[in-house]
Amino acid sequence: MDKNKAIIVTWCFTSSNYGELLQAYAMQSILNKFQIEPVTVSFLDAASRKSLKKNTIYKENFIWHYKFRKFISRHMGAVIQCENKEEVEKVSSDAHIYICGSDQIWNPGYYSNNSVYTLKFGKKDAKRIAYAPSIGLSRLLSSYEKRMDIMAADIQKIDYISVRENTAKNILAARTNRDIQVVLDPTLLISRKEWQRLSSKRRIREKYILVYVLGEIDIYEGLIHQTADKYQADSIIWLDMTKGNKLKGEKVRRVRMASPEDFLNYINMSCAVVTDSFHGLMFSIKFKKPFYILKRKYEKKYLGEDPRLDDILDRLDIKERVVRNGEDIKKMDTEINYQRIDTRLKEEKKRSTEFLKAALSGEKR
Repeated sequence: MDKNKAIIVTWCFTSSNYGELLQAYAMQSILNKFQIEPVTVSFLDAASRKSLKKNTIYKENFIWHYKFRKFISRHMGAVIQCENKEEVEKVSSDAHIYICGSDQIWNPGYYSNNSVYTLKFGKKDAKRIAYAPSIGLSRLLSSYEKRMDIMAADIQKIDYISVRENTAKNILAARTNRDIQVVLDPTLLISRKEWQRLSSKRRIREKYILVYVLGEIDIYEGLIHQTADKYQADSIIWLDMTKGNKLKGEKVRRVRMASPEDFLNYINMSCAVVTDSFHGLMFSIKFKKPFYILKRKYEKKYLGEDPRLDDILDRLDIKERVVRNGEDIKKMDTEINYQRIDTRLKEEKKRSTEFLKAALSGEKR
């Protein structure tokens, strides 16, 4: 086996999802800095892939997928799509390190009995590391309990275990006897300059706020326009990701099928960001932008707490950036104290890097 080759099992190209792809890029970039050759396995079993292809939005995403593939060919090393455990076994046969994460690959709603996401494959003497996978739930539904118990039993055999949020740690700690660390999403371990190098050239010269909302948006229309007025923005750039969403107003400029490079550019060049997305927040922080966090809403209902967002907002002490109405917008500062955030982020980054360094070198913790 090649001791300088690592297999990363994650979601990388299951849909046109910027966070999914960019966290996979970040993990490869981090391993390259450790002088380890990364091979990303974007795993989605045949049944799940077939179901995804029936989705109308997926069918409309041909151009999006082309742009994502172009990003991979330009900026990433090997990325291999696998649909079954046998394919993963074949790809990983010459690697010495197996890594799973990040993203919601441990969400029990998606977890498969094949145990690929918990690295239950390959050589017995390979080093197995979980870096920042997410469960994505604040509490378990009763229907998930049995599946979570199975997953926890598989996790026991991983050599080094970390997760992305404290709720995931607590859920797993109740089912395992393992030391579980909470670490940063890999996108936050990459320097701002590296992300800026990847971003495209400035697309829009005028002053704008960026809206990146994955849930329903109509209830937030007034709030979004208030934010634009607060920053005296000439326009509202709306990255429209969901079929059927509508955002009205003369200032609104709807953008569909932006490339990953453009996604980075739109955040980097904005004067503020309004988002309900975890990675929308991650890149707002990386580019030091004022941001406003919305509670995600589907079918006129709020989804409640998002443990991924709530956890990082708490750890960086920025919970006050969650907005619910126009009054919250009026009261909130236009600028964010990034000196305070950077201090906390430096500590979190050190802890996360030390975990990964120890895991890759085989150090005892």
